[in-house]
Amino acid sequence: MTPPLAISAWRKPTPGSFKINCDVAMKREGLRANAVVVVRNDRGELTDGSTYSFKCSSVFQGELEAIRKACFLARDMCAVPVTIESDNKTAILLSASELVPPWEVYPLIMDIRAVKKQRNLEFIWFKRSANKVAHRVASLAAKGKLSLDWVANSPASLVSLLLHDVISVPLLARLELDDSVNSVLESSAASQVRRFHYWD
Repeated sequence: MTPPLAISAWRKPTPGSFKINCDVAMKREGLRANAVVVVRNDRGELTDGSTYSFKCSSVFQGELEAIRKACFLARDMCAVPVTIESDNKTAILLSASELVPPWEVYPLIMDIRAVKKQRNLEFIWFKRSANKVAHRVASLAAKGKLSLDWVANSPASLVSLLLHDVISVPLLARLELDDSVNSVLESSAASQVRRFHYWD
């Protein structure tokens, strides 16, 4: 497990690997939540993602549910290296350690640890400022404003955040910046072409 450092900006995964970011949004009426998992490649491109609506008694439970969904998705990605990130420090600590979990989330933690062992997953905690993409998707889903094809046809606000993450890279990675930005822009442009074609 990566030590709980104050990581404040999203970072691209190592070449050939993927990152899955998790988040959850509680619905206003309570007792229900939307968990979100967002998959991105080493160029910062959005490659996959899912949202799930479920009964939930707390934000903490919801965060763990999102991490479990991320683990299940990572399990289906064969032998590709995967890192799972969340802005909930306690959820990441329990997922990556052997600490005895609270009884109310015990089944969730056991599922997460089982997949972690099977797939040798890495878990990272970072600040919410580095999790803006997943947070935005969760917010849109909770408000019922997220289309079913949001991965292929991402809303403009989401594309903007994806670009921001790619641009906000450490100086040592600046040489890769132009290609990454162009890749994200091309992916977004293709989405817009498909969208306009559909409406035509």
